[in-house]
Amino acid sequence: MVRVDRDPPAGKKLVRGERTDDPVDMYLRDPSVLWLLKAQKIGDRTKAGMARARAAGKRIGRPGVTHRVQEKIAQHVAEGLSAYRISKALRLDYKTVRKYADAGPCTEGATTVATTSRRRPQAP
Repeated sequence: MVRVDRDPPAGKKLVRGERTDDPVDMYLRDPSVLWLLKAQKIGDRTKAGMARARAAGKRIGRPGVTHRVQEKIAQHVAEGLSAYRISKALRLDYKTVRKYADAGPCTEGATTVATTSRRRPQAP
């Protein structure tokens, strides 16, 4: 992606060997420049807003699964159900079940969730 310098004077870009500061002239020569500027502004505003939210102590991202659901996953793992069956029973994504089943406490000797994947297990 081409990064356009937006520092004052705004919108300087080398176009066919000439420097131009006029946005109308830039648009007539290369209409995509204004879209690049707009995309950069949107990205900058988004990053600044997320930084402000983090500074205010807000959590960014999707919330995790509740402790009650984590306990249900652990219970199903102890019963020997596969991750697929658990995900269908609890109406969760398969990867979410794998994530919490592998990380959560397992009881009665069950250490991992049964999987239908053909991949080799990764070494710890």
